Amino acid sequence: MSSPTSDWRDVFCGRSAELQALRSAYDAVAVTGNPQVVAVLGDRGMGKTRLVSEFYAFLTRERDPEHYWPGVGVFRGRNLLVGPDVERDPSVREHFASFNLGTRRMPFLWWGIRLGDPDDRNAVPTDLSTHHRFLNVHLEPIRQAGALAANKSELVEVGRDTVQSGAMKLVEAIPFAGPAIGLLVEGALTGRRVARLRAERQAILERHRTEQVARLARAQADDLIDATIEELALHFGTPHAKGTVNRVPLVLFVDDAQFARTGGDESVLRLLTDLWARAQAEGWPVLLIATHWEREWWNVEADNGNATFAAHFRSFVSAGQGGLALSLGREPALATLVQAGLGDLSDADVELLLDRADGNPQLLLEIVERARRSPAWREAGGGLSEAGRRQLATARFELHELIRQRMESDDTPDSVRRAMAVSSVQGVEFSCAVAERAGSLLHAEHVRQGLEVAERPHRYVQGVERGVAGFLQRAYRDAALSLVDGQFGSSDDVAAALLKATDELLEDHARWNVMDAAEQDAVLSLRVSLGESSPDESGRRKAASAIVQCVRRALESTPSDMPRAATWAQRFQAGVEDGRWDSSLLDTEDLSTVESTLRYWLGEGVALRMSQDL
Repeated sequence: MSSPTSDWRDVFCGRSAELQALRSAYDAVAVTGNPQVVAVLGDRGMGKTRLVSEFYAFLTRERDPEHYWPGVGVFRGRNLLVGPDVERDPSVREHFASFNLGTRRMPFLWWGIRLGDPDDRNAVPTDLSTHHRFLNVHLEPIRQAGALAANKSELVEVGRDTVQSGAMKLVEAIPFAGPAIGLLVEGALTGRRVARLRAERQAILERHRTEQVARLARAQADDLIDATIEELALHFGTPHAKGTVNRVPLVLFVDDAQFARTGGDESVLRLLTDLWARAQAEGWPVLLIATHWEREWWNVEADNGNATFAAHFRSFVSAGQGGLALSLGREPALATLVQAGLGDLSDADVELLLDRADGNPQLLLEIVERARRSPAWREAGGGLSEAGRRQLATARFELHELIRQRMESDDTPDSVRRAMAVSSVQGVEFSCAVAERAGSLLHAEHVRQGLEVAERPHRYVQGVERGVAGFLQRAYRDAALSLVDGQFGSSDDVAAALLKATDELLEDHARWNVMDAAEQDAVLSLRVSLGESSPDESGRRKAASAIVQCVRRALESTPSDMPRAATWAQRFQAGVEDGRWDSSLLDTEDLSTVESTLRYWLGEGVALRMSQDL
């Protein structure tokens, strides 16, 4: 009899037809050079994101012989990840630090964007500047390859092949990790011939950059969306013939695309629609994969004239114009997951468990978890007992309730429950630093350690080591929120502690300066959401100041992220119009920053309206 595997929750089973459809779509894009869009549809818990991560595993295993990309292990147990994060994931940084740029061919470009629910308390607009940096880092060696081809052979003759940024590692190209991408040569290269070759090489690079800057300037490079698309145009576009190094396919994965809409993440929606139009017009090899709630996808009336991802891309999928929809309904082939979690069971027992899960992988995971921690449900040999079969046959299994029961069971330590409860009031995603400090204010110690245990082994949350973590699904956050009253009295008490914690962190310059940009953004966003509707006027004013900080941070990012700045500026404007903050008490320079951002993004009329309100 086999034993349950220690990582049984990572087992992927079923969805073979859907996985094959993704493989075929990729191969078609790679061969024809024409773009395709695939909508992966399903309710929460049906495995949409997991399916795409398995597709990434296929690509790295079957289409990446030189192992440019890290393996799928970066996703294991981390449902919120949509791609390798070289800036914030130590394991990914270690992978890219293990080889020099140019020594491994990039067979495809994977770009993942995960959208947050705009109705979530701690929602932060998508950081497009980070995505822009990500693209530049991976595209630079490809762009240089053609220009430096002639120079390469001579450098080899002198024993030092430095083509495609020479001995520079990808992690050294990240702005905070080292110098920008360019020519770095390790070791002592001496002699006039080498000096001449290096000079020629530098001239090629400088000419390349000059031409690139000029082209981006013509495309209004201060608009980050246009600039990002122009970067891709330089990568894909004419006059390069298909099949050359410049035709490396782009796989763009957008998770929770239903939030790309009017009133949601409008900047990402514009990026996707503009990119798709350009890809179709110029024949770019782009595979756009988007996960989306199924009901919202087909509900045309719900669009109500608003711009949504579904409204724009539904026609391409429905008419078969370079697109298809994969509907993740009930998945019957989940027996392997049951066996992984509970060991060898009879076929009848496996069928009983599958029947109660009704093909929902996430629900099945929680049912198996319940069986694992219920000794009375198991025989001495590991199979189900009669009592277990009766419970499984008659109990009412709802995902939220199963998660809540697991959180309240003896298997979950008190410190984990307290940590999750205080974090849940922030939202689906949360700042660990704020949760920890608020926990101290509420006399709940060891919140950070509690979150670490909540991630491993319990898998309620993920991303704790990064500082900005998240519940694996909204159902986990909702279940944790139900613990608040029992742990702390009321969510209002927790919200007050969180607000005080954000103020303390903003004033603690030593602590603030060691936090990375994503952590700082999370703290500022929480300060806004907790304070902008406060009955206290000073609290609302602090929220307004935090919004201005968010505007400035977006404008000062590398490169400048105007769409993100405009999203925050519009939020500031809404507070001015409904009287939440008295503009006469705010800094004139701050007001000017917001007004100029609105003028650029939305036109003179909106900026004038704000000026009149002020």
